[in-house]
Amino acid sequence: MIAKLFVHYLSLTSDDRQYRWAYLNFVSALLIAVNGLFFLTYNLFIDYYPALIWAMALTLILDITSVYWLLIKRNVSVSSYILVSIVFAMTHFYMFDVQSSEYALIYGVLNPVIAITLLPRSYLKCILLMQFMVFNYLLLVHIGVKEQQTLGWASYTNQLSVWLTVTVLFWYIDTSRLQANRKVYEAKDQLERLATTDSLTGVHNRRFIEKRLIEPPFIHSIALIDVDNFKQVNDHHGHSAGDGVLQSIAHILEHIFQRVGVVGRWGGEEFIILITEQDPKKVAEYLEHARLAICHYPMAISQSVSISVGWGRFHQENIEQSIRSVDKALYRAKANGKNQIRTASLLSEY
Repeated sequence: MIAKLFVHYLSLTSDDRQYRWAYLNFVSALLIAVNGLFFLTYNLFIDYYPALIWAMALTLILDITSVYWLLIKRNVSVSSYILVSIVFAMTHFYMFDVQSSEYALIYGVLNPVIAITLLPRSYLKCILLMQFMVFNYLLLVHIGVKEQQTLGWASYTNQLSVWLTVTVLFWYIDTSRLQANRKVYEAKDQLERLATTDSLTGVHNRRFIEKRLIEPPFIHSIALIDVDNFKQVNDHHGHSAGDGVLQSIAHILEHIFQRVGVVGRWGGEEFIILITEQDPKKVAEYLEHARLAICHYPMAISQSVSISVGWGRFHQENIEQSIRSVDKALYRAKANGKNQIRTASLLSEY
């Protein structure tokens, strides 16, 4: 409900920087309204007290004013200062009025909670210092004063209202904190995906692959794949058609190697696959399956599309040599007529 109000009146979504501030402001206004209505009713019908009746009526008027500044004027700062002023004025009015009786001094703890929740840090220290001085004065003047504290209904109501207010407010503060943290982690994950994903094909980019090559996730083989005659595809059908071909090939490779490898775009029309399958015969079967699947896939162009593949064993202690040997195998596949698979000389080391 609050989110819908903010979208309608403030054009704020949960992604906006001011959303959390406005959210806590609105929750605080609701809490003040609930407390104001309760004590207005209590002092009007149960424990008649004209001074507090007028004070609570004024509280409700100012609270409505703060909501007006928030939703209509779209000024969260002014609304927050109004709310802090309401709490400060009403709690101190009551504390000075009844002194230490009825456990009234407990209301002093509400002021820093509301102030810290709603106010910007620039003025907060001065306001907290003022609140501390007034609250400290009220405590000091009652040191040594013997007063019989009977837990009557007024004392019970005061303590319970403070407990409920602080509990509900901190519940929403923590909820807001968790939402903010979730947004941070989601943004971090999104940035990580953007940084490690090829924007055209959706597979991993070269940065991600190079990082995985130096990690030990049980890579046993690597394969380099080059799209045959790709320049002709771009020249005859346009770059958008070429992009479509790369996207289709990436999709096929990811589907075939989803359980036994990691697919990435190595550059241009080249793809790389980090293969976790240990059996070289099965690796050859997977690559042949990919070659045939791409050859028979109905691309959105008139000419056929094929791939050349070079693959071999991966040696983590010598990454550059492993890639170089596989690249040479790919070169042999291209030189011998394309649309075929060649193994690196290091395959004999299985």
